[in-house]
Amino acid sequence: MPEKVYKGFALLLFGLLLCAGADSLIRLWPRVLSGIPFSLLGILLGGFGLFLVFQKSDS
Repeated sequence: MPEKVYKGFALLLFGLLLCAGADSLIRLWPRVLSGIPFSLLGILLGGFGLFLVFQKSDS
């Protein structure tokens, strides 16, 4: 598999982790992390990861 596919899988999994752990992260440090939308960041990273996974390779 090309390297882009591995990076895409890694971004997809990291996005899923951000979505799943958003509430726990905000409860851990409420003052510092309360303004960061972790679920939205996870969805965006996961979407970009899917793009990298299914992008056609040149070779």
